[in-house]
Amino acid sequence: RVLFRSIENREKRGILYPVFLITYGILRFFVEFLRNTSKNIYGFSNGQLFAIGALIIGVLFLLVNHASEVKYNGKNAE
Repeated sequence: RVLFRSIENREKRGILYPVFLITYGILRFFVEFLRNTSKNIYGFSNGQLFAIGALIIGVLFLLVNHASEVKYNGKNAE
């Protein structure tokens, strides 16, 4: 649902992929609790570490996109 809203709102470009990464990271992190995989670093599995990485990259993409919109528009974005 969030992804479709992003597609419909063409004014906010560059938001679809970061939203996907954030959603994927959150879902993958919790699904990995259900799997019986070995825990490696700090009690997290490799899949959970990958999910945390995807989540962080998605948030960074959103922040960079927001900063570039503010700079491009020359005003504070809402």
